[in-house]
Amino acid sequence: MNNMNAAFGAAKAGSAFDPIGYVMRPQVILRFICWLCSVIVFGCISAKGWYKEGKLDKCLYNKDNNACRLGSGLGLIGFLASIAFLVLEALFQNLSSIKIRRRVVAFDLGFSGVWSVLYLICFAYLGIAWAKSDYPPFGEGINSCRAAIAFSFFSIASWAGCTYFAHQRWVSGTDMTQFASGFENEDIGGGGAGYSAYGGATDEPTYQENPFTNMPPSDQMSNINYTAPTY
Repeated sequence: MNNMNAAFGAAKAGSAFDPIGYVMRPQVILRFICWLCSVIVFGCISAKGWYKEGKLDKCLYNKDNNACRLGSGLGLIGFLASIAFLVLEALFQNLSSIKIRRRVVAFDLGFSGVWSVLYLICFAYLGIAWAKSDYPPFGEGINSCRAAIAFSFFSIASWAGCTYFAHQRWVSGTDMTQFASGFENEDIGGGGAGYSAYGGATDEPTYQENPFTNMPPSDQMSNINYTAPTY
């Protein structure tokens, strides 16, 4: 990419939107997987991850309410963030400002990296809590709790993939060699150490004769008669 409008791995600004190409982008496919996994994690825990014990709501994950809150929170924010990133991906190629593109890629890189780590923590937290849990009454919610654990694991891989592609974009955008103007002198003499000599120039310096050397001496100048001008 030799054009600033094509920085950070996107097409030139102002190009027509290609829906087929958009859907086939690896970033879009992974982002859709992140969206789907977030919906499943949030939905499973919110719908079947809680049960009533008297008047209190208890989490099926070893009665650890923090485990349910962690999974639900990550799923809800991941769901909203995935939608936002899908919209940004659709608009990204029409962002003509390099600064805005840089900020979008930096935010994508940071958020995706953090969320992949948080889902790793969530997967470990839910898995350990589930292993210590008692059998739920009538076995209700078992499949949902297991599905939340499984899709937390899938979320690690999908968010990590988004982090990888965001990093690739960041590297391509910060490589300043792609912004070269293309006006470099290809035929610089001496292996690029200087500029080519002006045509007709020689190594030996040339001097002009002093124009005052042929003038008469000062004592002879005084004998020259001048005619006064008439008015």
